[in-house]
Amino acid sequence: MKSSKKFMTRVLTAALALSMVAGTGICAAAVENTEFEDEPAVVIAPDDGEETPEYAAKLDEIKAMLAEAAQSAYAKLSQSTVAQLVQIAQKVKAAKQIMDEAAYQDAQIKVELADKVAQISTSAEQLVAAVDDEETAAQIMEYVDQKISQIIDEAEQQLESVMSTAEEESNALLAEATEQLDALKDELQNKAIYRQAVIIHTIGEIQQKIYEAKAQIQEKIEEFKAWVPNAIVQIREYLIEKTTKYSYVTEGDFDYQICSNIKETYAVVMAYNGADEEITIPAYVNDIPVTASLLAANSAVKTVNVPATFTDLSGMSFAGLTELETINVDEENEYLMSVDGIVFDKTGIILFAVPQGREYNAPEGTEAIFELAYYKSKMSSIEIPSTVSYIGSQAFIYCSNLKKVIVPSSVNTIGENAFAECSDEFVMELETVSCPAYVYARENGIKYTCPLSASVSLESDAFVDDGEHFIAMQLGASLKITEEAEGGSGEGYTYAFYTRKEGETKWSCKQSFKDNASIEFTPEFSGNYEICVKVKDSTGSIAKMYTEIYVLNAFENTSTISADTIKKGETVTVYFGANVNAPTAYAVYYKKTTDTKWTRKQDYTENEEVTVKPAKAADYVICVKAKNLSDGTISKKYFDLTVNPAK
Repeated sequence: MKSSKKFMTRVLTAALALSMVAGTGICAAAVENTEFEDEPAVVIAPDDGEETPEYAAKLDEIKAMLAEAAQSAYAKLSQSTVAQLVQIAQKVKAAKQIMDEAAYQDAQIKVELADKVAQISTSAEQLVAAVDDEETAAQIMEYVDQKISQIIDEAEQQLESVMSTAEEESNALLAEATEQLDALKDELQNKAIYRQAVIIHTIGEIQQKIYEAKAQIQEKIEEFKAWVPNAIVQIREYLIEKTTKYSYVTEGDFDYQICSNIKETYAVVMAYNGADEEITIPAYVNDIPVTASLLAANSAVKTVNVPATFTDLSGMSFAGLTELETINVDEENEYLMSVDGIVFDKTGIILFAVPQGREYNAPEGTEAIFELAYYKSKMSSIEIPSTVSYIGSQAFIYCSNLKKVIVPSSVNTIGENAFAECSDEFVMELETVSCPAYVYARENGIKYTCPLSASVSLESDAFVDDGEHFIAMQLGASLKITEEAEGGSGEGYTYAFYTRKEGETKWSCKQSFKDNASIEFTPEFSGNYEICVKVKDSTGSIAKMYTEIYVLNAFENTSTISADTIKKGETVTVYFGANVNAPTAYAVYYKKTTDTKWTRKQDYTENEEVTVKPAKAADYVICVKAKNLSDGTISKKYFDLTVNPAK
């Protein structure tokens, strides 16, 4: 029987699927719990020839290992999983039984059919034998053949009905078993994936902790490495300081301090007692090298010649020489040199000392202004060259006449008290609020001037990363635009906000100059928007800044209208639509193109269409709003409509 063969093929397929999901041992256990009656055992035929004892023993060992593995896997399954496997097997058994019963009925019907045909044939033969007329006998046999054909047709229909019903019922059971099997398979797979994910996550956490621990250890090592040299230097300096002994001598017009410690012995010039305008500091005193100076007050000296033995020099070296104009360094000095009476390092890029009596702006090419370089300088203003990146600690300390310093954006480091004790009118003139000098001035309470600057920040709960635009947000959401002002007069700031959709020529003013620095903006359309912010200070100066945001359409409003031109008194139908898999409501508004206010035709409803009947002949705009009722997002669409006079 074809139907029976198809069914058995499906039964075997289902059994094979069971074995693939749960393993042979588990499937066998499930089937074993459901007794299949009258079913022959399925065995694998052995190969021809005898197995050697060695291979047979190895095979038994492998079989035992497989059986143990299967049993172990089975033991780990939950009772619910085993129960589901039993249910599936029972459904397969029930389907088979249905087909077995159908086959039995089929056999019975055929036996009954054969009996009926035999009886009819026997009766017909007896009747024909009793009739002498051949024509009558032929008619009897024709009738009998027709009757037998009719009985066979009826039997076939009955058989078809029995088998069709049986196959339908068995297929239904088999479909349920297959569906349950697929669900169980997905459940087991999901559990395995979940357990694997948990294990991977746990391993990742452990690895992260190990990594963090290693990083912390490495950080401590680096800190220790950095600390050791500094500690050594500090210890050395401490030992030198504690072991240094001082004595004082006078030779000629100079007073010296002799310093002697475990490292070296050197002399420092402390005073000049003469009245000459030009003095030359000796290189040695009592055969001790003179390496530095800290000259006391002397208003006569205007020029100082520094020996080759000097290793340390700053503006404070000649703190008492209030009229000093020129410092000349011996050409044999390894570290220092003079350029037009100003002391630089040997490369000419570090400014070390400016005499107090000089008005001096460092030249272009200077990269650093050393500590105390302009100590007590009398100049009233200075412009730092654009090549300078470093201004040392106390570089301009006690410049009581200094009222203005122009600091370029190139300066990225300014030392502590670099402009301490300058004029009460002292101000830093800066190029921009984005430079480090601006931060330094604000942190240290120093007056400053710089061009007025505006900055802007955007905030929204609907920001998304669309992989294309720098900032993108969903249509229908609100955007908070906040402006910040810096520089200018530093007070009296007012703020203005403007927006413009890409392709438009005119800006839309969202706020004219007012005190509040934030506004809420809800874009009406998808696409790119330009945003312009302006700030005005108390002097009337204005600065502005531009930024952009891309607005993504959460879904497309696919509404249409029945016509774009009608006559007065006629109606136009709006057909609603949106490509969103969620409940959607629609609102409709219309107005003449010359009007500013809209007429609301309907608020948000879920009907499929609405008719609009303008009262006058004119050009109109119809606005259709589609709202996603799941998340509240809105998509707008506009239509142009011309209403002509009735005549």
